[in-house]
Amino acid sequence: MDYLIVKGISGLTPAYRAKAISKELYSISRPDIIKEEADVSMYLFGVVEHPDGVQAALCVDFDYIIKVHQDNDLNNLIALFGDLSEEEIDALETYIDSEDSFPFRNILTSNAVIKTQGEMDSGGWFPKDDF
Repeated sequence: MDYLIVKGISGLTPAYRAKAISKELYSISRPDIIKEEADVSMYLFGVVEHPDGVQAALCVDFDYIIKVHQDNDLNNLIALFGDLSEEEIDALETYIDSEDSFPFRNILTSNAVIKTQGEMDSGGWFPKDDF
Protein backbone atom coordinates (compact mmCIF):
# COMPACT_ATOMS: atom_id res chain seq x y z
CA MET A 1 0.00 0.00 0.00
CA ASP A 2 1.22 3.48 -0.87
CA TYR A 3 -0.13 6.85 0.08
CA LEU A 4 -0.65 10.09 -1.78
CA ILE A 5 -0.42 13.04 0.59
CA VAL A 6 -3.21 15.59 0.09
CA LYS A 7 -2.81 19.17 1.22
CA GLY A 8 -5.60 21.64 1.87
CA ILE A 9 -6.29 24.38 -0.68
CA SER A 10 -8.71 27.27 -1.08
CA GLY A 11 -10.47 26.71 2.23
CA LEU A 12 -10.72 22.92 1.76
CA THR A 13 -9.22 20.80 4.52
CA PRO A 14 -6.88 17.99 3.47
CA ALA A 15 -9.42 15.35 4.55
CA TYR A 16 -12.28 16.97 2.65
CA ARG A 17 -10.12 17.43 -0.43
CA ALA A 18 -8.85 13.81 -0.29
CA LYS A 19 -12.42 12.46 -0.14
CA ALA A 20 -13.51 14.76 -2.95
CA ILE A 21 -10.57 13.70 -5.15
CA SER A 22 -11.33 10.02 -4.49
CA LYS A 23 -14.97 10.63 -5.42
CA GLU A 24 -14.02 12.41 -8.64
CA LEU A 25 -11.54 9.68 -9.58
CA TYR A 26 -14.38 7.15 -9.17
CA SER A 27 -16.58 9.36 -11.35
CA ILE A 28 -14.21 8.93 -14.30
CA SER A 29 -15.55 5.37 -14.56
CA ARG A 30 -19.00 5.97 -13.13
CA PRO A 31 -20.17 9.55 -13.75
CA ASP A 32 -23.12 10.99 -11.84
CA ILE A 33 -25.52 10.45 -14.74
CA ILE A 34 -25.25 6.66 -14.37
CA LYS A 35 -24.89 6.37 -10.59
CA GLU A 36 -27.73 4.73 -8.70
CA GLU A 37 -28.84 4.83 -5.07
CA ALA A 38 -27.94 1.14 -4.75
CA ASP A 39 -24.29 1.76 -5.66
CA VAL A 40 -22.07 0.37 -2.92
CA SER A 41 -19.34 2.95 -3.23
CA MET A 42 -18.74 6.42 -4.53
CA TYR A 43 -14.99 6.57 -3.84
CA LEU A 44 -12.06 5.03 -5.69
CA PHE A 45 -9.53 5.04 -2.84
CA GLY A 46 -9.72 5.20 0.93
CA VAL A 47 -8.63 8.20 2.97
CA VAL A 48 -6.40 8.21 6.04
CA GLU A 49 -6.29 11.15 8.43
CA HIS A 50 -3.25 11.79 10.60
CA PRO A 51 -3.96 11.80 14.35
CA ASP A 52 -2.87 15.46 14.39
CA GLY A 53 -6.18 16.22 12.64
CA VAL A 54 -4.43 18.34 10.04
CA GLN A 55 -2.97 15.93 7.46
CA ALA A 56 -4.69 13.50 5.10
CA ALA A 57 -3.67 10.98 2.47
CA LEU A 58 -5.26 8.75 -0.13
CA CYS A 59 -4.51 5.02 0.24
CA VAL A 60 -3.65 4.25 -3.36
CA ASP A 61 -2.77 1.42 -5.69
CA PHE A 62 -0.72 3.04 -8.43
CA ASP A 63 -1.39 0.08 -10.74
CA TYR A 64 -5.17 0.29 -10.34
CA ILE A 65 -6.78 0.47 -13.78
CA ILE A 66 -9.33 3.26 -14.11
CA LYS A 67 -11.87 2.69 -16.86
CA VAL A 68 -12.98 5.81 -18.68
CA HIS A 69 -16.71 6.31 -19.22
CA GLN A 70 -17.54 8.32 -22.33
CA ASP A 71 -19.69 10.75 -20.29
CA ASN A 72 -17.09 11.55 -17.64
CA ASP A 73 -16.66 15.16 -16.55
CA LEU A 74 -13.20 16.16 -15.36
CA ASN A 75 -14.02 19.73 -14.30
CA ASN A 76 -14.43 18.98 -10.58
CA LEU A 77 -11.31 16.81 -10.47
CA ILE A 78 -9.24 19.49 -12.20
CA ALA A 79 -10.58 22.13 -9.80
CA LEU A 80 -9.58 19.95 -6.83
CA PHE A 81 -6.02 19.70 -8.12
CA GLY A 82 -5.96 23.49 -7.91
CA ASP A 83 -2.30 24.24 -8.48
CA LEU A 84 -1.68 22.69 -11.89
CA SER A 85 -0.35 24.69 -14.79
CA GLU A 86 -2.52 25.08 -17.90
CA GLU A 87 -0.16 22.71 -19.71
CA GLU A 88 -0.62 20.02 -17.05
CA ILE A 89 -4.40 20.47 -17.11
CA ASP A 90 -4.52 20.19 -20.90
CA ALA A 91 -2.27 17.12 -20.88
CA LEU A 92 -4.35 15.43 -18.15
CA GLU A 93 -7.65 16.09 -19.92
CA THR A 94 -6.29 15.01 -23.30
CA TYR A 95 -4.79 11.83 -21.86
CA ILE A 96 -7.92 10.73 -19.98
CA ASP A 97 -10.25 11.58 -22.86
CA SER A 98 -8.10 9.60 -25.32
CA GLU A 99 -7.98 6.37 -23.29
CA ASP A 100 -10.47 3.57 -22.63
CA SER A 101 -8.61 2.82 -19.38
CA PHE A 102 -5.33 3.69 -17.73
CA PRO A 103 -3.31 2.91 -14.60
CA PHE A 104 -3.74 5.49 -11.85
CA ARG A 105 0.01 6.19 -11.85
CA ASN A 106 -0.31 7.73 -15.32
CA ILE A 107 -2.24 10.72 -14.01
CA LEU A 108 -0.02 11.60 -11.06
CA THR A 109 0.91 15.24 -11.25
CA SER A 110 4.40 16.70 -10.96
CA ASN A 111 3.71 17.91 -7.42
CA ALA A 112 2.47 14.55 -6.07
CA VAL A 113 3.90 13.60 -2.67
CA ILE A 114 4.06 9.83 -2.27
CA LYS A 115 4.79 7.96 0.96
CA THR A 116 5.36 4.28 1.64
CA GLN A 117 3.79 2.34 4.49
CA GLY A 118 7.08 2.60 6.41
CA GLU A 119 7.22 6.36 5.98
CA MET A 120 3.63 6.68 7.16
CA ASP A 121 4.34 4.46 10.18
CA SER A 122 7.40 6.47 11.16
CA GLY A 123 5.49 9.72 10.58
CA GLY A 124 2.97 8.78 13.27
CA TRP A 125 0.04 8.21 10.95
CA PHE A 126 -0.86 4.90 12.59
CA PRO A 127 -0.24 5.09 16.35
CA LYS A 128 0.17 1.80 18.15
CA ASP A 129 -2.44 0.89 20.73
CA ASP A 130 -1.13 0.30 24.24
CA PHE A 131 -3.29 -2.77 24.88
